[in-house]
Amino acid sequence: MPDASLDHPSGDRKGDGRASRRPANERVAADVRERRNLRREREPRGSSTSRRSRTNVARAKVGVSSSPHDAPGDGPTGTPETALNRIAGAYRLSVKNWIAAAILVAGTLALYLPAVRCEFVKWDDDTYASENDHVTTGLRAGNFTWAWTTIDGANWHPLTWLSLQLDASLFGPGPFGFHLDNIVQHALNGAVLFWFLCRLTGKSVPSFAVAALFACHPLHVESVAWISERKDTLSTLFWFLTLGAYVSYARA
Repeated sequence: MPDASLDHPSGDRKGDGRASRRPANERVAADVRERRNLRREREPRGSSTSRRSRTNVARAKVGVSSSPHDAPGDGPTGTPETALNRIAGAYRLSVKNWIAAAILVAGTLALYLPAVRCEFVKWDDDTYASENDHVTTGLRAGNFTWAWTTIDGANWHPLTWLSLQLDASLFGPGPFGFHLDNIVQHALNGAVLFWFLCRLTGKSVPSFAVAALFACHPLHVESVAWISERKDTLSTLFWFLTLGAYVSYARA
C-alpha cells in the first residue's frame, strides 16, 4: 500500500507546526521584497530632489539664484534681489527731480505765505505761544529743561516746545515767526514725501502728483495756519523721514 507521506510530503511535518508558519513567512518575505523594490524606485528621485533642495538653500544663503533668469547679475556674493531692491536700489534723484522738488517747495510757500499776516487765536495759542513765558522768552537753559519735563497743554512733546522757543528766539514773541515756521515745515514735508515716493516707486511723475496733492490739499490749512498745530507739521516731517529711512533698511 503506497505510503501517504510520499503523496503529501508535508504531511510528516504537520505535527511540528512548520506548515502553518510557512505561509506567514512567505507573506513577510513578499512584503520585504515589495518594500525593497519601492525603495529602489523612490531613491533616485528622492535623492536628486534632496540634492536640489540642499543646493537651493546653499545658494540662497550666499545670494545666488537657482535659475539664470532670476539671477541679479552681481555675482555669487550679491544681495538677494527683491522688488524693493530693483526699484530703490537703482533709483537716484536726477536733476529734473531736484528741480521738481524745488518747484514743489516754492509753490507750497507761495500758497500758504499769506498766513504770516495772521494773528494769534484764542484757541490754544495762548497756551502754546502768546501767553506762555517759557516760549516767548526764547530758547534758554531753563526753558530747555522745562520743555522736556512739562505736560503743559495736556501733551508731552518736547520737540514742539523747543521749535516754538527757537522761533521766539529768532523772530521774537510775535505771531510772524511761528506762522512762518509752520509754512516752511509743511513745504519741506511735501518735498520729503516726493523724495520718499520716488525712492519707493522709481516713478517721478506720480510721486510729484501725490506730493503736490498733499501739499496743496485744503485739509492741511488748519495745521499750517494754526500755531498750536505745530506738533502736526513737525511729526509729519519726522514720519516721512522715517519712511525714507525704512526704504534704506529694507533694501539692505
